[in-house]
Amino acid sequence: MKRWTIPERWHFILLLLIPIITLIGTGFSTLHNGYFDYHKGDLRYYFRASSLLISGQMPYRDYGFAYPPLSLVPFLLPHVVFLGHKADFALYNKAFLVESCCWSLGVSLLLVRLTTRWKFPMKREAALCCYAILVLVFAALLPWRFDLFPALLTLAAFYCLLSAKSFSAGILLGLAAAAKLYPLVILPVFALYLIALGQRRAAALLVSGTVGSVVICLLPFMRIPFSTLFTFLSFHQKRGLEIESLGAGVLIIAHAAGWTNAKMVVNYGACNLSSASAPAIIHCLPIIFALMLGLTLYMARSSFQRDIDRFGTIEPGTLARFTLTALMAFIASNKVFSTSYVIWLLPFVPLLRPKEAVQMIILFAMTITIYPYNFGELLGMHPFGIWLLNLRNLYLLILLYQLVRPTVSKEEQLKRAPTQSRLAEA
Repeated sequence: MKRWTIPERWHFILLLLIPIITLIGTGFSTLHNGYFDYHKGDLRYYFRASSLLISGQMPYRDYGFAYPPLSLVPFLLPHVVFLGHKADFALYNKAFLVESCCWSLGVSLLLVRLTTRWKFPMKREAALCCYAILVLVFAALLPWRFDLFPALLTLAAFYCLLSAKSFSAGILLGLAAAAKLYPLVILPVFALYLIALGQRRAAALLVSGTVGSVVICLLPFMRIPFSTLFTFLSFHQKRGLEIESLGAGVLIIAHAAGWTNAKMVVNYGACNLSSASAPAIIHCLPIIFALMLGLTLYMARSSFQRDIDRFGTIEPGTLARFTLTALMAFIASNKVFSTSYVIWLLPFVPLLRPKEAVQMIILFAMTITIYPYNFGELLGMHPFGIWLLNLRNLYLLILLYQLVRPTVSKEEQLKRAPTQSRLAEA
């Protein structure tokens, strides 16, 4: 085992600390400038929901709650810091910032383990550097949303899957879904990965672990009528076409061109577009998602088989790429595209090829430029806001295409080169 020199050790520690320093520095500066107003709504919701639970009230039964039950864990943890003493909103925010730093450190450590144990396109130091850049780019929002919690659990599930611990991977994926539903989109990719390797029993364990952990998280609330318990699902169902979504971007262009009328309305905790065309777009989105996910799985199956033919197994980077692609397909075909959704992609970007990681960093930068920095331009439907949104959305679709298309290895390129030169001579 190679022993580290002192400079190497300090370099490694610095790469681990940069994201935390960035979050703390940006977080505390945000508390004292106007941009914190963009986060107060979400944080007040977290604070109120957790305070009511501490006072003895049951979510879903005694008060409305828009998230799955395990999301209460990151909401409650800032109160634990004060050891039973009631925290006011200002103290809660500072504790929440520290909690976000802990989740971020967990992601960094898992990336270290992943890039040390398996061969990914980027080595450990490069992956940590990539993660630090992503945190720096997204630091205006990252400390103030709880999405880092399910993102960490999702990456832990990915780690267990590669470690041949499929049941544990399922449990962690189920816990992540019990905090925020999106990790369920990854389940078909994980199951397909195991089936492609001929591990059907492991795939069954993965699914059973996911379902089992979701059910266990729901058990404390089973006395609540199902119609009340699953209001977090009906809440999302009732939401309109959120102004940052791809469908809304198209609708805003149609409005600017005079083809339809659209106006911005605030409901269900978001800024949505109201238009005669909006319901038709919303009804088409589930079909678009099914097609996009189906295409992702089809291309994943082909890529998995290609890896098996070439290497005898599936490359970890290939699994990371299609895990990310499934999440991006879900975001692209959703009627809501909150800026915080991009945090879901964060743990998997450092596991991509360098060129793809740079492209993803650009996507993160474009997204944070829309919200919070130029959100007023979008709400006012000003030309800059409209084109910035649609440019980001178009770029997302281009990245999706690039991620799912078959990759050609250097060996295959060399084999094709003589054939192409002979054709040119003829």
